[in-house]
Amino acid sequence: HLSIRLTHKTRVLGRIIGFINSKHLRHRDSTLMTALTLFVLSGMPASAATTVDDVINKVRAPAYDCPDSALFDELETTLNDESITAEQRFSLLSAKGQFLICRGDYESALTMLKSLIAQEDVDDTSYAYVSAINQIGFIYDAQESPERCQYYRQARALSSPERHSDIFTFASLSLIT
Repeated sequence: HLSIRLTHKTRVLGRIIGFINSKHLRHRDSTLMTALTLFVLSGMPASAATTVDDVINKVRAPAYDCPDSALFDELETTLNDESITAEQRFSLLSAKGQFLICRGDYESALTMLKSLIAQEDVDDTSYAYVSAINQIGFIYDAQESPERCQYYRQARALSSPERHSDIFTFASLSLIT
């Protein structure tokens, strides 16, 4: 979808530039067309970011569920895109942790998630961060490790019934059982 939108914008941009270069364009009109060209160009990165954000929203599953395994390849493809932001990469890797857990690959998920939360300048209020903390708690829970309580407490403290409610509920119930 992104390549179709960018191809269309490239064609539109080419037409605009061709029109600007035409002999029949007056100076006043060329200023207007230059402004229009800048407007079209400014929209290109936004559409790419929106597409990545759409993937993030699509692959994110509630804390108590597994994501749709058919989306894993799309997640991996998006992670390989070098133009994604650090925040988008963090969100995608956090979602990947849940995919790995649901596949039973706890060790890979734990290694990746611990590395993820150890990064500097991380937004510890973001859904992706709180989800990563909760996922680590789940892995330790599956391994019957007492460390699970530390992570579930942290996930519960960083969430609430209003903010990241699925994580709050999951972490709270996990601390009871």
